[in-house]
Amino acid sequence: MMPAQQKIGIIDVYYQLVDSEQWIELCELFSDDTVYERDGTGAIVGKAALLQFYTVERVIARGQHVHLINAVTPEGVRSTGCFVGELKSGQAVKSNFIDHFYINDAGLIYKRVTEFPTGEQKI
Repeated sequence: MMPAQQKIGIIDVYYQLVDSEQWIELCELFSDDTVYERDGTGAIVGKAALLQFYTVERVIARGQHVHLINAVTPEGVRSTGCFVGELKSGQAVKSNFIDHFYINDAGLIYKRVTEFPTGEQKI
């Protein structure tokens, strides 16, 4: 079983990479058969589809994940926070989120589920 601090370290790196738009490095944190489920969209399956999402389909132009609270779960890490940034349309955005990361024994994220609390903008 992976130590709690190691799990949190993986997720800390995830948010650093996503906020700095380092998509190739970000995708290396995920298993080849990863699944990403988001409120309001269909599942993204596989590392190639994940890279496509971040480089082409993602509606966010830039921003930061702030106020992160990480809690270790048996499967990985649950992160709660707020995203503040700008959409590709130029619209400013601020949205609370809950991310569930599932981490395998090799230290790779094999599933991520993002929820937006009721009333929050789904980004």
